[in-house]
Amino acid sequence: MNLNVVVDGTLRGSYKVNLPQPFLNMLLETEFGSIQKCVSLKSSNGCEICVAMKEFTDSADQIYISDLVAEYLQISDNAQIQVKFLDDLPTPYVINVQADRESFGLMENVREKLESYISVSAPCLNKNMSFSLDGEKLYIRELYGLDMIAVPYALTECCDLHVNFLETVEAEEIKKVKEAQKVAESTVVVDTGNRLGGRTLTREEQREHRLRRYITAYNGI
Repeated sequence: MNLNVVVDGTLRGSYKVNLPQPFLNMLLETEFGSIQKCVSLKSSNGCEICVAMKEFTDSADQIYISDLVAEYLQISDNAQIQVKFLDDLPTPYVINVQADRESFGLMENVREKLESYISVSAPCLNKNMSFSLDGEKLYIRELYGLDMIAVPYALTECCDLHVNFLETVEAEEIKKVKEAQKVAESTVVVDTGNRLGGRTLTREEQREHRLRRYITAYNGI
């Protein structure tokens, strides 16, 4: 079913949606094995996300989504998206979480806060979804099922979730800058003599270049 999007401020910071009345009628005719009712949302640009339903509205053709869902799908108000029920979702066993900044390491009770957020606001996890805890931005980088095979989304209902915290985005960027500095320091630009401009040599090539010049100068004496 195609529905019109409304970005709802009351859902801000969550990965839940409010669905129109026709979906309630469809749900009553369907047997679902899970307590959480989940739907797949797909935008016209091909982005897709799995989210949990929060409640039903009196609307006939509008779906109310959060700011985070709109950002993930790269859409805004009045866009149209495809909506369908999902059942028998995979259960996550391990998730890889990456924080944006190094200051994340100062946060206390991280696992408890993460579990609370997932339970209340994001029972359906998706690869590369982002959210904030105490002002720190986090990303779900990978999800693995019980068989340790990567999955694009999963339902955290009644599961024992293991969390791996990856190196922060900031730390990765610092490492890249340091590596680039090392490369820059290990090279020099020398005059090629016979050509316009110069070419970049490593320090080892520079030493060989100087040695050849010394030999040439010596032979010329």
